[in-house]
Amino acid sequence: METQDNCFIIAGAGIGGLATALALQRNGLSCQIYERDRDFESRRQGYSLTIQKNGFQALENLGISENVRKLGADSIISGTSTYNSFGEVIFSKPKKHNNKQRFSNFAVARQSLRACLLNELNPDVIHWNKETIRYESIPENAKYIRIIFSDNTSIIARALIGCDGVRSSIRKQMLGDDLNYLGVQSLRACLLNELNPDVIHWNKETIRYESIPENAKYIRIIFSDNTSIIARALIGCDGVRSSIRKQMLGDDLNYLGVWAINGISPHQTNPLILNRTVQILDGKLRLFIKPYSLDKCMWQLTFKVSKDDEIYDQLVQKDFQGLLDKAKFATKDWYEPITKLIHDTPINDIRAGPIYDRDPLENIKKDVECVTMLGDAVHPMSPFKGQGANQALMDAVSLVQYILKYGEDIEKAFIDFETEMLNRSRSYILRSRFAVEFLHTDNALLTENMIEFVHGKLVLK
Repeated sequence: METQDNCFIIAGAGIGGLATALALQRNGLSCQIYERDRDFESRRQGYSLTIQKNGFQALENLGISENVRKLGADSIISGTSTYNSFGEVIFSKPKKHNNKQRFSNFAVARQSLRACLLNELNPDVIHWNKETIRYESIPENAKYIRIIFSDNTSIIARALIGCDGVRSSIRKQMLGDDLNYLGVQSLRACLLNELNPDVIHWNKETIRYESIPENAKYIRIIFSDNTSIIARALIGCDGVRSSIRKQMLGDDLNYLGVWAINGISPHQTNPLILNRTVQILDGKLRLFIKPYSLDKCMWQLTFKVSKDDEIYDQLVQKDFQGLLDKAKFATKDWYEPITKLIHDTPINDIRAGPIYDRDPLENIKKDVECVTMLGDAVHPMSPFKGQGANQALMDAVSLVQYILKYGEDIEKAFIDFETEMLNRSRSYILRSRFAVEFLHTDNALLTENMIEFVHGKLVLK
């Protein structure tokens, strides 16, 4: 069995996992990433992200802010407008112009951000096709942990960081919680480009971890191919369905009652949507549009769906032509250029899925102290405030700052990092959840309500 002395094991190669690896590498700390995907391009990786000021500051800390800004040079967001389905303005907020240099949000493709990060990593850091499924403590050495993969291999390491997304196996082991389904269908490449190429291991899914009784300072990490390694720490960055979170917390996702259909469409520099975010509301549907590239925009149509609705089973089948047809039918009476925007969307650029989040945590009660999580693995939120990727970037920078502060005392670093992360992300989870509810009601069609909502003063009764 492989042992990774003084090495941080990261489960997941999304934005959070790659950013964490880069932050560690920039500070001379050893890490390895285990990713369940076969390779970088093996599945649809999402569309456009909005880089906001807090996320950009994290990118500055990682040393790639200007590289990422160049990727979004044609997608500067200079204002936002909300219309009803007849094209009447509900709310509009132009970009402020003054003599001071102001930061402008910009959009960047998720895969482009990932590639930018990956290119900065050492080439032997990432292991593809290696899924982390669980972890185990090592009784003889509480400072280490055994990490087990889906192929039944394992490693022993100093720490495990769960970055394995919204369905994180790390979180499930830690907390055992489920997602909240929010009732709506709905930068990675640039980060990837910044990582040394040997950092990431594709097609390597982390499924669990184990403590090592004979050495509590290390942990065994197990992958889906039944291999494992031993490392000093594990950092779960495995997304909204994180296996790391599942093992740590055992909690479930909350379905927010909404599905999203997403598409990418040419816009021929239409002035209505050029360098702006636009949303169209009718009390039941929400269509959100934002820049994607110089001549394309991304759109997201969201609508309420109960799990008991007949259409829910149809949506789960992921019939992309059927989904596009649904979007066309739902907006057929809306004003131009909206109908044309959706009709011009190629079928290959359609994706869809339910929107989930998790309840904010007060703290993380762990079975193994040298395991932590970040990003969607610990605080997944609806995309309605555009903060998911920005919070993951901030998590990565914050975690490494605490590791540098406490040196060999990784357990203390993890505890203080988790406190900071949970406090920082809590309001974004709740505000994003509230936005899902509010924007699919008739209340959102009134200008006075929208003004109160934008300024964070509206409370649904």
